[in-house]
Amino acid sequence: MLACLLGISVLSFAFVNKDPKPTISKSLAFPVWGKKSNIGSFWGDVRDGGRRKHEGIDIFARKGTPVVAISDGIIVARGNTPRGGKTLWLQCVTQPWTVYYAHLDEQKVRKGQYGKKGQIIGTVGNTGNARTTPPHLHFGIYTWRGAINPLPYVKYSPKVTTPFTSREQNQALVKTPQKQVKKPQAPVARPNANAFPKQYIAKTITLPADPSAQYYVTTRSNVVRVHGGKYQVVGKWHRSKSSKYPYKIALINKMEVYVDRSGKLVTDKGVYVGKVS
Repeated sequence: MLACLLGISVLSFAFVNKDPKPTISKSLAFPVWGKKSNIGSFWGDVRDGGRRKHEGIDIFARKGTPVVAISDGIIVARGNTPRGGKTLWLQCVTQPWTVYYAHLDEQKVRKGQYGKKGQIIGTVGNTGNARTTPPHLHFGIYTWRGAINPLPYVKYSPKVTTPFTSREQNQALVKTPQKQVKKPQAPVARPNANAFPKQYIAKTITLPADPSAQYYVTTRSNVVRVHGGKYQVVGKWHRSKSSKYPYKIALINKMEVYVDRSGKLVTDKGVYVGKVS
């Protein structure tokens, strides 16, 4: 998928397995917290009397059941729409996707917030056009080409049963015979300046919300994220007709961010998110 979008063979992921989905699934967290949830509606099911098909899966659980981030990532959008109700979009940092959470009862994170795998980001509800249905989470995965079936990617994902704060505290403390001492925070991992072939770099993007990765606009107008030696397409660079914002980036979740004449990267509401140089 990545190689198709970049068109540069050196940026291809090298998977040993022919079908990487089970391996990826085991590395993610299941979207709904706890063991008392079930998938009751699947990809491709008929909706609106046949006028459209279901672009995701529905995970049924009690109203108020926590919903978690399936991986580390950035909340790139938070909304409330007639169809999806209270929604969140999470840009994953371990995969080239944006994941979509809909019909939430509560949204517990803000736009631009960096979330960690297993962190509670909302709760199960029935907002939007799910008002007459039992509470559930509509969960979708989107790539640059659009929605894909999310079931193979969460089918084998372990369910989170330990409160996120407890897990974080256990990781952050060093056990001693007498008392617990806070472990010094490790410095933020800095990306390798030579990790991306320079001949393919057209522009560099600085994104403060994700300091451990590098972002580039390639010579083929793809926007890529470089992290841990892997390259992921997260958007496409375009010229704009706006005199104020001569360029824009179309993200894989179908949202857009804009670049002004000074190189500032802003949202559609003018919120500063980064710098292009």
